Amino acid sequence: RRSSDLEEEEEEIDEGLEDNEEDRILPRNSENFPPLTRRNKTEIDSVLNQDEDREEIVCAKLSTPLPRDRLLCMKDYVWLNDEVINAYMELMHIRQEAFPDKHYPRCYFFNTFFYSKLTSDGYNYNAVRRWTRKVDLFSMDKIIIPVHLEIHWVLAVVNLRDQRFEYYDSLLGENHECLDVLAQYLADELKDKKQQVRDFTSWPKYQPQDIPQQMNGCDCGVFMCRFADYVSRDRPFDFIQSEMNYFRRLMTFELVKGRCLTL
Repeated sequence: RRSSDLEEEEEEIDEGLEDNEEDRILPRNSENFPPLTRRNKTEIDSVLNQDEDREEIVCAKLSTPLPRDRLLCMKDYVWLNDEVINAYMELMHIRQEAFPDKHYPRCYFFNTFFYSKLTSDGYNYNAVRRWTRKVDLFSMDKIIIPVHLEIHWVLAVVNLRDQRFEYYDSLLGENHECLDVLAQYLADELKDKKQQVRDFTSWPKYQPQDIPQQMNGCDCGVFMCRFADYVSRDRPFDFIQSEMNYFRRLMTFELVKGRCLTL
């Protein structure tokens, strides 16, 4: 969607952001995060009300409409599902296309099924070979890949601009196998799409330990989405565990409105 399309929606969204300062719900670092007003909270609470019609479409502005039942995972202390994470990846893509003046790194956002398909039967490039038939990954700055490890979400990034593989885990784990798989994928993709041969195994594997850390067993999906949001904007991480409930509400509001409020 173009920026003009989103600008037409700003008045509707801003109506909810004009309440008195004392009515605003602010995270710790309120200068960098958009406030949510009491009016916004009322709307969010309605969307996440499990006593309402669970089949009602509450997220209608993205390519795959989502009913209330799928957004209930945004309630506090619930694991995020694939549908919500994929919808949020789409929101970040929309933001990138709508605001070229922000000079964000050009990112390609894979969905949550990419890595599991790629690693089916150990490693299976053919399972995902056609996924990029309409896109040139090598024209991107970064490739954003949500990864599900049985019961834990992490973020992997192929940073083509800086020529390194990145892995962000809110439990501070390391996963050389995942990054090795992505190095092999990148080589296979280059050979298949451009008929070029290159070994990417020498690229550095960046797995930082000084990143925001998850302190419970349920917020990994929210952390992963925040990592993706910040990486896709080249922003340093500045959030903490205690803000995850705020981010759950912010993400719900963004999904319903069909646009990211963090720019």
